[in-house]
Amino acid sequence: MKTLLRTTAALSCGLCFTGGAWLFCAAIASGAKDFFFVAAVGLVLMGLGLFAGAVIWLMAEKCYPE
Repeated sequence: MKTLLRTTAALSCGLCFTGGAWLFCAAIASGAKDFFFVAAVGLVLMGLGLFAGAVIWLMAEKCYPE
């Protein structure tokens, strides 16, 4: 179970951060002013990935101390 949670934490962090970075970079590269919302969603996804990944990892370490 601990390995499953660690894998989930890594995937959560990696996929959310990558998706958020892609959205943010796409919004910045477009140069249009109406892409502000897309850039904000990208930043939120990046933060969510880092936060959720860390929380799942800490839960794995605390709940299953082997």
